[in-house]
Amino acid sequence: MAGILIRDGRLLLVRQRFAGREFSSLPGGKLEPGDVIDSEFVGLGVARERLATLPFPAMREPVLAYLDGAAQSFYSYVTGGDPTEARRTVPR
Repeated sequence: MAGILIRDGRLLLVRQRFAGREFSSLPGGKLEPGDVIDSEFVGLGVARERLATLPFPAMREPVLAYLDGAAQSFYSYVTGGDPTEARRTVPR
């Protein structure tokens, strides 16, 4: 679960570390020691660029669709254990 907070046309992102890799994402999920490095509000264009590089489709696709005005009400993903390999299970 994640939250979208937009203020003055800028989206709140957190920079976090997972499996030795750093990336920006929406705030959410469970907090683990050392995960969240920083947070900042960024312009929507910058947010789209950063979110497009997320390693997990389940984190990336719904929020990019929302920011583009094309969000669906339901997203479902399955994985064989590796979250970076999650496949969307509902039609686009």
